[in-house]
Order: sequence, then structure tokens, then C-alpha cells
Amino acid sequence: MSGCDLSRAAVVLGIAAVFCLPNVLDARSPQCVDASQLGSAATIYSYLRYFEEPVGSSVSSRPPSRGPLENEAALAIIAGIPAIELLELPHESASFGFREKAHWFVLCVKGDDQAAAFSGDGDGRDLVLALHNTFLEYVDVYTRRGDEPARFAARLGLQSGTAQTWPIFHFKAEPQTEHWLYLRVDSRSPLRFSASLDPVLDFYRDQSFLNYLIGGIILSILSLAVYNLILYFQLGDANYLLYFLFLVVLTGYRLLFHGLPVPFFPDVFRENYLLITLIFAELSTFFILRWMLVFLNVRAYSRRVHRLGSLLAWTCLLTIAFAFIDPFTTNRVIAIKALIVILLSAPVPIYVWRRGYRPALWFIIAFAMAPVNIGALVLASFGYLPFDLFIRLSVDITSLAQVLLLSLALADRIRLSDQTHRDELASRVQERTRELQAEVELRGVAQERAETATRAREDFLANMSHEIRTPMNAILGMADLLEETTLDETQTEYIHTFQRAGRNLQRLLNDVLDISRVDSGALPIQNENFDLHALLDDLERIHSAASREAASGEYGRRSGDPIKRSAVDLVFERDAQTPRWIRGDAGRLSQILMNLLSNALKFTTSGSVRVATRVVAESERPEAKTETLMISVRDTGVGMSPTELARIFERFFQSDVTYARRAGGSGLGLAISHRLAELMGGELTATSTEGEGSEFRLALPCVRVAPPMDDANADAASQAASAPDSDPGSGRESDGRGSGNAAAPVRPQNLAQNSPEETIGARILGVDDSEDNRELLRHYFRKGPHRIDLADGGPAAIECFERDRYDLVLMDIQMPGMDGFETTRALRGMIAADPERHTSSRGRTTLIVALTAYATEREVGAIRDFGFDGYLQKPISRKDLLAAIEELLLKA
Repeated sequence: MSGCDLSRAAVVLGIAAVFCLPNVLDARSPQCVDASQLGSAATIYSYLRYFEEPVGSSVSSRPPSRGPLENEAALAIIAGIPAIELLELPHESASFGFREKAHWFVLCVKGDDQAAAFSGDGDGRDLVLALHNTFLEYVDVYTRRGDEPARFAARLGLQSGTAQTWPIFHFKAEPQTEHWLYLRVDSRSPLRFSASLDPVLDFYRDQSFLNYLIGGIILSILSLAVYNLILYFQLGDANYLLYFLFLVVLTGYRLLFHGLPVPFFPDVFRENYLLITLIFAELSTFFILRWMLVFLNVRAYSRRVHRLGSLLAWTCLLTIAFAFIDPFTTNRVIAIKALIVILLSAPVPIYVWRRGYRPALWFIIAFAMAPVNIGALVLASFGYLPFDLFIRLSVDITSLAQVLLLSLALADRIRLSDQTHRDELASRVQERTRELQAEVELRGVAQERAETATRAREDFLANMSHEIRTPMNAILGMADLLEETTLDETQTEYIHTFQRAGRNLQRLLNDVLDISRVDSGALPIQNENFDLHALLDDLERIHSAASREAASGEYGRRSGDPIKRSAVDLVFERDAQTPRWIRGDAGRLSQILMNLLSNALKFTTSGSVRVATRVVAESERPEAKTETLMISVRDTGVGMSPTELARIFERFFQSDVTYARRAGGSGLGLAISHRLAELMGGELTATSTEGEGSEFRLALPCVRVAPPMDDANADAASQAASAPDSDPGSGRESDGRGSGNAAAPVRPQNLAQNSPEETIGARILGVDDSEDNRELLRHYFRKGPHRIDLADGGPAAIECFERDRYDLVLMDIQMPGMDGFETTRALRGMIAADPERHTSSRGRTTLIVALTAYATEREVGAIRDFGFDGYLQKPISRKDLLAAIEELLLKA
């Protein structure tokens, strides 16, 4: 009979002997865990059972060349399990220490009713059984389904040749079926059985998170190693080289401890994994001891301590040599030796620190963590502590904390060596600090003066804007009213001159305010949907009329312009790809194009002005991330020289001063347009040839949007958005559609849209300290359904409010004594005190709308925040005022 037959017979006899024991009849069989309850290692802890292999088949009793137990013998043991006493695990993530015998682990899993919903083919739940121990040599898995015989399923572990960081077994739990798993684990390294059974997705999700965490820790240590190597090459200090070597081997040891290199080099690590791990572990101890002796300069304090430390370091190399002979015995020796080395070396930094070397304190703190760190790992290796995730990660986290503390020791050493140099520079630094403080004080004074000057400029602009807009409102309003009367040709010409001069002054004021907001960064940019085609149509209609007027000589006769002009063709071209509805700031786009077209017509006495619109794709303009809307304005005018072209976007610059003075202009339009293009995410560029003409190209991001549901109303809204007579003094927020919501600008709609039934007469109270503006309001409401009462200030407004009921109050803001804010506050108080008394004739609370000449963003913001039901800005025409009131009353 061969030796193999004898071993099989011994196994069978051993099993038979076990079957005959009377006390095993009471052995408990493990309960089945429901597959639907899986999700953590704790879930299977109470369901696992184990027993030692009942025959002498341990690794130590057979030659290393022999593999695991043969399948026939293993299946015979499984067949005898009902008669074997199954033990509960001593604790979760059990560690059995160094064991001579193989151990069997038994687990029953029952597939749940919902298992089919979680599998790829609908016939079971895919599960993963994982043993979180890299150093297991032999792991054989046997399975049994229901009452079927057991069968060999997989061979895992280091000796299996599988490229895994630790043993992993995939299987499928079929619905309403008991699946039995038998794991035979045999290893001369510590038998640490930290197992988990999870659904496939949960396992790989948790595994990825764990790999990222461990990888982050190891990468941090490796980064410190590279940093110290760089410092070594820069400073030439051996401390950095020794610390670099320690960090490198420590990184290698932690990688091997978690089994991360195994999938990449399975053939290399199959036979030598434990040996390579032990080499890296001892090398890390050797380098940290050598570095400690050099860094702390122990020789200078005590030669005896230095010799003892050197002896401990060299024993690490001796241990490495012994590991080549018997790595398994060396593994036990190193586990005990690690604590001894830590306990013997820990007093060294304490001794040096007490002798006055400050950086040694960081060593004390770092070494204080080591006994807890290494001690927990050693106790787990010998089976006194569970080898759970906490212990596995605590070693990595503690190692990272230690290397950080030791890096602080290096940094502290550098600080200490530089102390003398810092003391020498201290007086210079103090002297320079005093100088800088003096400079800061001077800068503070200068900044305060600059802020004061900025506030004074804003106040000046606000007051001047108000003072100019207030009489301008009366002038333009009266001119509009006068235009409605019967006039002869000369009188009509005078009226047109008034209107043109007033609007030119208004545009100049708007430009000054815009450039001021550009300087302060307070220029608002809207982002709304609008009709690009309607905007371009409006520009074409407005400027075509101006072009015909210039060609006929009417413009020169009216304005006194001495420039002789011929017919100028104004041509608008748009390609088929130009979208109709886009998203952006229609008012600002209209402002830019108005400036460009006005300049082109102004400086072109004959020939043509062409406006071309097209969309450029990303491929044509790689620097853009989206489609680009390109609008070019090309004229055949006087052109510019290269010197003039380089300064064309500077404020107050005019290319041909003589010509510009005759043609008019402030020199601000192009500067504002250039800045507006940048604020809208685009750019404005120009090319020109003197005597031949100029071309301005506007490039803006093109964001296409869907048309609104009511296309007709949308057309009217987009036309309002692109109207050229909008009020830019308020940031042109009145451009586009709007509503009479509180604290919002009232955007007048077309009165023709309202049916006669919707036009309802209202009681209105107008409050304004300017007699001219009150007279203008009286004439505005002389014809029409509305009735207005006028008050010359706050007290008069309160008196009127006590006497009558009003649907709406038009409130001026800047008034002497009691301004518009105080008056509105008083009126609101009266309404709150007696709401029935001050309800309007329509049964609604009286609306209070600011009618103001304020134009700066700060002042308009104050009006918004105060809580008005809306605001209108002067100057305002009768048509726009009535339309705005109609909108407010209808939406109230």
C-alpha cells in the first residue's frame, strides 16, 4: 500500500473514530443566514462555525512541495461534519494566531425570494465571500447545495496562483435554496480569519473605498519620501537621505501588508511573499533606528546609548538573513522582537530631549504611538485580539501620523539651526516693519482719500443727473405736448431741435453714468431670452430713416452740420443660421450696435454701411467653447490710421478730431461698447484703412433658446427690449419686458394692446416739488380717463391722502424737507392704521410708484430695497407714462 493510500486510510479511520464519540451527538449545526440580510462582516459572524482538522494534515507535517489536502480526504471530512462539534468564533474577525493544524469554517446561506431581482440572469443573488488576510497560504473552498453531495469549488490563497490581494470566492445564492460553504484554511503565518459575505456590488464598492483610503495614506507617505529626497540633494544632509530610505521601505511594507502588489506580480509572490514582506519590515526598522541615532546625535550625548542603538539596528539585518532560511519561524521572532525594539529605543529621544535638544520632543510623541500600534498588531498575530478593519487601518493611520511627526522633527531641526541667523535678522525686520507700517498708514490715508473722492464723484454725478433730468423731463415733455398741437414748418423745426438736443444731452448723461459704473464694477448685465431678429429689424428701421434724412440734407439743415453728405446705403445681412431666439442682454446688445451704427453713419459721407450677422461654430473658432454670434458693421467712411486704430477704444478719444467735432460725439460710446462686450463674455475688435473705411466686429456667446408659447407677444416684448429710446441711466434695466412688481422698474407696454374695456379711469396723486413737472403731469392727464391731483411736497401729499382715496401715487424722491422716502413711509403708516379708510376706489390698496430722476445704481438700489410698487425714471414721455400706469392698474 502506498503512502498516499495510508494517509487516506488514516483520514477515514480518524473520521470513523470521531463518529463513534457519544458527546458529539449534541453538536449544533449552524443556522442559515438569509441572503437578503447580507451587507457587512457582522452579519455572518453569528452564523459561522469552525473546527480544527481532525487528522494530522497541517502544513508543518508535510513537505513544502506538497499542496493542500487532497479532495478525497477533504470531502470525507465534510461528510463527517454532522458528527463533529462545531465551535462558534471566539470573537468577530477572529485571529487564531500561529496554528499548526488547518482549520475548517462552515457557513450556510439561504437564497431569498427577491434574489432573482438582483442577478444578471434572474436565477440568484451574486455574492462574494472574502477573507481579509493576504498571508493565507492555502484556502480551499467546497460547496454543497441543499441535500446534494459536497464538491470542490475553488483553490484560493497565495499558493493557488490567483492574482488577488486576498482570497475571494464568488458564488450565486439561488432562491429558497440552502448553500453550504466549507473553507479549509491552512497557513504557518498567523491564521487571522476576518471574513465578509456581501452582494457583489456592495463588496466592490466597499473594496474601492478601502483601496482609496489605503492608497491615500501610502501616497502621502511616499510624497514625504520624495520631498525629503529633494531636500537631500539641495542641502546634502545625510538625515534626509536616511529618512527617505525609511519612508520608501515603510511604503513597500505597507503595500505588501495589504497585498496590493500581488495582482501585478502573482508569480513572484507565490512562493516568496512572506519573505519579501519580512525583509521590508526589518529594513524599515533598521533605517528608522539608524536615522534616529544620526538625527539626535546620540553619540555626542552618550556613546553607550549609541552603541546599544546601533546593535539593535544591526540585529534587523541579522533577522533578514535568518528569514532566508526559515521565514515562518522568523515571522514569529519578528512579531516579538518589534515590541522589544520599540521599548528599548523609546527612552533614547527622552534622554536627548532632557539634555536640551528640542527636536527630540517630536520623536517622543511619535514613539509613544508605536507600542499601541505595534502591540495591537502583535497581539492580533498571536490570537489575543480580533484582526478587524480597525486594527488593519490603525497601523497605516498611526504610521502616517508618525512620519508626519518625524517630518516636524526635521522641520524643527532646521528652525533650530537657523535660530542664530533669525536673531541676527530680527532687528532688521523690526526696522523694516516700522517702515512698512508707515507706508501702510500713508496708503490708508491715500485709500481713504480715494474712497472719499469716489463717493464725492458719485454724489456729484447723482446730484447733477437729478438736477439735469428734472428740468429735462419738463423740457422734453412739453416739447412732445407742443408737437401734438397745430404748428407751422418753422415751429416744427424748432420743436425737433428741442427734442434732438434734449435726447443728445440725455445720451451724454447716460454715457457718463455708464462709464462711471464701468469704473466701479457696478454695471449690470441681464440674462434673458429675446428675439434677435426683432432687435435687428428695429435697428434697421431706425437707422434707415436716419440714413435717408442725412442723404436728403434734412439732418444738416436741422442740426447745422456743415458736412456735405451723399446717399449712404444701409444694408442689413443675416445668414440662414442666425437664430431668432437667444439668451443674453438685449438692451446692452442694442446699445453696442446703436453706437457702432451711429458712428458708421456719422463718419460715412457716401457709399454704404453694411451690418452682417452670422453664427460661427466651435470648429471655426477653437478658442470658444460654444457657438459664437458674429455681428460686423463695415462702412466706407473716412477710416483711421494705425495710430488712431490702436487708441479707438480709449475713452474720450476721437480718431479725427476736426471731423468728430463737426459730426458730434463725446468719445465715450466705443469705450463703453468695448467694456460691455467683455462683460457679456465676448469681444469687440476693429480694423480700418485710412480713406477707405472701417469694420467693427462684435463676437458674443450664442445660446439658442426655444421660442415662447405666445410668439406674437414675444415679438412685442423683444421690440420693447431693443427700443433705442430706453433709459440707460438706470443701467438700461427698463429695456425689455417687465411688470409692475414691487421694487421693479415699470416697463411701459403699448397702449394699443389694451381693449377699451380694460382702460379704466383711476384717481392718481402726483407728488413733485418742481412746478414745471407738476404742470407737465397736469397736461399729461388732461386728456384721457385718469384724474390726477398734484401735491408740491410731502405734507401736501399727506393732506390729500387724508382727504381722498387714490388708486396710485406718483412719488418724486428728492424733495426738500420731507423727501419721497419719508412721505411714502408716512403714507404706508396711514394705510396700515386704517386700511378701510385708505382703500382705493377699486377696492385695492393704493399703489405707490417712484417717479424719480435718480440714475446711479446705488440710488436705484435704494428705491428697490425701500419697497415701492415700482419705479419710473425721468425724463418720461406721456405715452410711456400712461402705458406704465395702465400696466400697473391692470396687474394690481
